[in-house]
Amino acid sequence: HSVDIADGIENGEEIENTLIRLTYEGDACATPRIAAVLDTETGKYSLILISKDGEETSRIMWTYQPMNGYGRIIHTYTGEGGTECFTGNPVTVALPDRNLLESIWDSLDKDNRVSLFVVQGDDGQIINRNEETRRKIEHTADAIREDLDYHHNSELADFIDRIGGTLTMTSALDILKDAALMKTGEHSFLMKVREDQTNERITFTIAYALGHLFLHCGYHYVSEMWEALPVNEILLPNASNEQELQAIAFAKALLMPEDLFKFYIHTHEKDGIINMRDVAKHFHVSYDTAKYRAKELDLIASAIL
Repeated sequence: HSVDIADGIENGEEIENTLIRLTYEGDACATPRIAAVLDTETGKYSLILISKDGEETSRIMWTYQPMNGYGRIIHTYTGEGGTECFTGNPVTVALPDRNLLESIWDSLDKDNRVSLFVVQGDDGQIINRNEETRRKIEHTADAIREDLDYHHNSELADFIDRIGGTLTMTSALDILKDAALMKTGEHSFLMKVREDQTNERITFTIAYALGHLFLHCGYHYVSEMWEALPVNEILLPNASNEQELQAIAFAKALLMPEDLFKFYIHTHEKDGIINMRDVAKHFHVSYDTAKYRAKELDLIASAIL
């Protein structure tokens, strides 16, 4: 709908006429649509709320002149747990003198915030919850490399043995499961990995299982979490989709440290073309895994080999 409003403005159409064609979301909750329009010359701005009102569609637009140090907010939902549609007038809020992006982000409910885009003057900044989570996982992988003395090209089997684990290669796992984890003692664990995989896939699977071990079982870092797990408890596969994504992010961060990976990308780029196969070979991962890592770090050039 924001695109429709922008297109209408560009074509000289009054905003009110554009809104007549727009309605709330077509989902089961009839989620309201919200938008904002800013006049960059005068600073005047409008907030728009399109919501369901009985069997009708309510279209409200509030227009304000700017007030130094203050702004106004509307939401799609409000109330306890965010279960009620927003009603009433926009809420006036005091704006901080500095760190506006972080201040707004910190004020949002941690379980429901997704992303935030803030423009101050000509400077636009964005925070994305997935990016925030990725950053935390990157820091965790960095800490593990430093605290447990792991180097990105070291043998993972030796690393597992050194931190109290046992690695077993097996063909007995379910075909849908690449790895399994079990707590075997106060300071020990068993990791089983399917052996009928490529060497690159086995390496990534081990790093992925380590992600679950450190992030979701608390091994080495969160003693209370690890101690609460029963001995001989199957720890993996019992993960949620979000935990799966976090473990995959950890594996990429552990095997391909960001700074080192960026260095190898730049040294393997010539005339705008990245030799991704050589990069993947150096980090002992598959071509696709290296390519995805480059994409998430915004390192993809005009072409790759």
